[in-house]
Amino acid sequence: MKILLCTGRYFMGGIEKYVHDLCINLSDKNIEVVLLIFYKIKNEEIQLIKDKNIAVYELNGRNGRDLKMINQFYILVKEIKPSIIHLNVIPILSFLPLIFFQGKIILTIHQLDSNRYTNILFNRIINGVIYLSKNIEAYYKNLNYLPKATSKIISNGVTVFNKNQYNAPKEIINLIMVSRLAQDKQPHIALEILDYLVHNSKNKYHLTLVGDGDVNDINYVNEIKKSVINRTLTSNVTFEGWQKDVLPSLIKAHGFLMLSRRECFPYNVLEAMSVGIPIFSFNVEGGLIDMHQNNFTGIMINSNEAIALAKEIDAVFSSNRWQTYSENAYQNAKQFSVPKMTEKTLEFYYRLLKQ
Repeated sequence: MKILLCTGRYFMGGIEKYVHDLCINLSDKNIEVVLLIFYKIKNEEIQLIKDKNIAVYELNGRNGRDLKMINQFYILVKEIKPSIIHLNVIPILSFLPLIFFQGKIILTIHQLDSNRYTNILFNRIINGVIYLSKNIEAYYKNLNYLPKATSKIISNGVTVFNKNQYNAPKEIINLIMVSRLAQDKQPHIALEILDYLVHNSKNKYHLTLVGDGDVNDINYVNEIKKSVINRTLTSNVTFEGWQKDVLPSLIKAHGFLMLSRRECFPYNVLEAMSVGIPIFSFNVEGGLIDMHQNNFTGIMINSNEAIALAKEIDAVFSSNRWQTYSENAYQNAKQFSVPKMTEKTLEFYYRLLKQ
């Protein structure tokens, strides 16, 4: 069996982490894997894959309609002759070479995106769909998305530690947010939450923001930094930027903020739970509820009101509830390990090849 694992860009996001972990773990099981990046590589982690003697192809496409890239894809598929093409993004014109492919084609859905043209063009091409959670499957089934494909729920995987890594809060309660500094992730709401806590709580709070903005987010990031100054929160906020390894930052944190408008199945929350950090969130559209539940792994409120969530956070740390949430988060994360993700994916490969 030979797997052509395909992704869009190779930067620093959750899709890249999924592809990276799956690629290496399949290779460790002596499965022949080839990695194809449709667009660009901008992550040093790619060297770990090359060190495993896994072939890596970077097509440098401009977008999903780049005919030069699509032609390169067609040529590579003919040369590599994979048993399975495992897509993690769908360049819109990739249906052209995929029509002629005789093996199996699988898509893992990483985002809440219901492009009707994708559904029309790929409905008869894609053989298998991997959904990351029950709620994501329900979301797409309701849209009648790729109805002809065989489907399976396989959640993202993270490193699972032998014991809870959580450090109890002492003088200062450190809240953390790990994400792109982008409007859809809503770090400005994290500042609203912190502002309320700093000026209304007997507890002392600090906020750590881990992540950078994309090129299109420069103005938004500047507004965030101005807001910190205007709210006189300079001594209460740390901008750590993008980190290759977020574990050191997570281990110093006491509460994790998930404030996105929508998320498929967020890696950052899984990583926080794996070290026992209680999660504080809105009821984000997508698969968050499949890993994080209100009053179990932390707090999830139905409204999108910063002050309401801030009050809940303060109530947790003014009691001992954080201890229960921490242990529940850690135990919950155990079901989402990289080895389990890899094994289930491999089983799905074999199942489709038998069809």
